[in-house]
Amino acid sequence: MDEIKVPSTRYHKIVNLLCIIMLTGTLVFLVTNWTMIPDQIPGHYDSAGVINRWTSKSGLWIVYFVGIIMFAGLSVIEHFPKTWNTGVTITKENQKHVYQLIKGMIVTLKLCITTIFMFLTLYTTLMINLPKWFTPLFLIITFGSMIVYGIMIYRAR
Repeated sequence: MDEIKVPSTRYHKIVNLLCIIMLTGTLVFLVTNWTMIPDQIPGHYDSAGVINRWTSKSGLWIVYFVGIIMFAGLSVIEHFPKTWNTGVTITKENQKHVYQLIKGMIVTLKLCITTIFMFLTLYTTLMINLPKWFTPLFLIITFGSMIVYGIMIYRAR
C-alpha cells in the first residue's frame, strides 16, 4: 500500500484544540502564579489521593513537560499510520475506516493524558488531596475508551 493519509475529522480537530488549550492554560497558570506557589508542594499521592511525599515546586515543571512530551509524541504517531499496530488485517476495503478509528483512539488518549497532567498540576499547585475518584475515574476513562475503540476496530475488520 502506498503512503497513507488519514484526514482529521471534526472530532480530531476539536480534541487536539482542547489539548492545546489545556496545555497552554496550565502553562499560563504556572507562570502567573509561580511566586504564590509554596517552595514545598505535594510530590506524590497515595492510591486514596492523599499527599504522601513533598518536593520542590520546580517539580511542577517536570510534570508539565512530561505532559508536553506525551502530547507531542502521540501527535507524531498520529501522523504515521504505517507505524500503528492495528490488531487486524488491513485491506483496501477496511483501510480507511480502521485508520480513522485508530486515529480517533490516539486523539482520545491524548485528551485523557493531557487532562490527567492538567489535573495533577492544578491539584499539586493548590496543595490539595486528589479526590478519591481521580485514579479510578481516569483509569476507567482511559482504558475504557481504548477498549471501546478496540471493539470498533475489531468489528471494522
